[in-house]
Amino acid sequence: MREVTVATIRLLGGHPALDFANTVDCRGAQPGPDVLRSFDDLRRWALRCGVIDGAEADRLALVPEGRGRQALLRATALREALFRVLKQFPAEGAPLPADLLLIRRELQAGERARTLAASAEGYAWTWDADDPDTITHRLALAAADLMTTPALARLRVCPGENCGWLFLDNSRSGRRLWCSEESCGRRSRIRRWRAKQRDG
Repeated sequence: MREVTVATIRLLGGHPALDFANTVDCRGAQPGPDVLRSFDDLRRWALRCGVIDGAEADRLALVPEGRGRQALLRATALREALFRVLKQFPAEGAPLPADLLLIRRELQAGERARTLAASAEGYAWTWDADDPDTITHRLALAAADLMTTPALARLRVCPGENCGWLFLDNSRSGRRLWCSEESCGRRSRIRRWRAKQRDG
């Protein structure tokens, strides 16, 4: 089986914050692997998902190793808090106060880190691309945008065996079950077929 990396992990969430939460490849009884094993992994994933651009990625490649480790720990702490809060949303129950507090803190840090500047099209948010926490800042703001819009009502948790990924159901019927019909959906159908063969 091919190793899952930031270059190969599927982007099925339908939103950067959900794809970020899904950077642990399996979220079921046997979690993992986590594809964000280094700051370079985080940097390359953020570039792939459009969280940062190529020039910003090049600048972040110069971050010292120790500072990069700190930024990775901060990012993955946000990721885990987001995953727990968002996974709970479709079900009953309140999120853990500590998780909401962490998300709020990162959101406030993100608000402080961005600057409104003139651009060719009008105005745009700009960031300090030399700050290794800029990826976390941007993802916190993106997550807050998702959490405060009607799109959150389309949030689903994939019931696939050992999956548990988060995704937005953008289907017309609103009845999408799997993160991917080609992977989790197909495996579920195969398991049901084999069970029928055994029982039949």
